[in-house]
Amino acid sequence: MKGICLSALLGIGLSPATAAAQNNPIVIENQQPGTSQWQISGVRATDTDGQIKGYASAPSV
Repeated sequence: MKGICLSALLGIGLSPATAAAQNNPIVIENQQPGTSQWQISGVRATDTDGQIKGYASAPSV
């Protein structure tokens, strides 16, 4: 009986967190399959050319 009550209480306690995660756009996006099409191929940054090696914009930070 104690195990059933404990299971019921834990289930009730997890319900709001699960519902919030299902409606969270970041969680939904992170569940999508990834792709490597965004990667630039054949280009290598060197220190002698002074190229930009990283970039962060407001949406990506």
